Amino acid sequence: MDPEQDASIVNTLTFTEYSGEIEIEGIYAFRVNPLKLDILDIHDPESSSILNSINLNGITAIKVSGGYAYIGVPGELKIYDIDPPESAFEVGSLALPDTVKEVAVSNGYAYLAAGESGLFIIDVAPPASPCLVNTIESMNSTLGCALLNGFAYLADWDGGLRIIGISDPESPLEIGMISIFNGAAKIAVSQGYAYVVDVHPGDLHIIDISNPASPAITSSTSYSNPYEALAIAYAYAYVADHDDSFRIVDVHDPDSPVVADSVDISGGVYDIAIDKGYAYLANSYNGLKIFKLF
Repeated sequence: MDPEQDASIVNTLTFTEYSGEIEIEGIYAFRVNPLKLDILDIHDPESSSILNSINLNGITAIKVSGGYAYIGVPGELKIYDIDPPESAFEVGSLALPDTVKEVAVSNGYAYLAAGESGLFIIDVAPPASPCLVNTIESMNSTLGCALLNGFAYLADWDGGLRIIGISDPESPLEIGMISIFNGAAKIAVSQGYAYVVDVHPGDLHIIDISNPASPAITSSTSYSNPYEALAIAYAYAYVADHDDSFRIVDVHDPDSPVVADSVDISGGVYDIAIDKGYAYLANSYNGLKIFKLF
């Protein structure tokens, strides 16, 4: 049985720059802003500390996987060896024709949501020699990408949700889509469902993807402000907006999602990561806030 949620703040880390994306791997958190990557020791989330900082101009996206950090900067993908984090160093890079909005990694390939340029599929095995193997054109602006069971799920603004078969990443095939959204910007997938944040006006759509060729909306919930951040764990959706709301939505029944908890967060939240019963919120200029969830 999934734990009942009761979020309480246990730590706040302040920085001089605003907090952008946040990634968790093992006992480390990777926090980015447009100027640098901070690597934090979170073995005790209630007493975290910075291990290393790497100056990188213009960071737009990050994914940490298998001891490497895949980092989007303007016109480029950079790959860092982060094992150990204290002595992280760049091992490879690849010039790109557009800015990376989100990175997903699986089985030796990186999938880069790149706005109007669509989805870049990059062979990153080995990480020292990444190469572009294919591109999926955008219908409008590809802002989000999530991977599950041989499929890439794309949030493509008013192009909606697009589903790409990637069993052969070098010959991807679009097999399904649903295009009723005004601004699909964030996406997460879990246990046969896709969760899509539609930023205009501020909806959370839950979509049945048990048949990827024929996705169907299960429920849509409207909120007053556009959401910027989304994460799924423990059969809950964790969402936050530009203004002051962090909501925990019970999605045990995808037909009838219910807000289980809500916390006021001043300053807006750019990203959320969930790990081992804690939520890590990149709280814009108010730093990194860590919540114990249960």
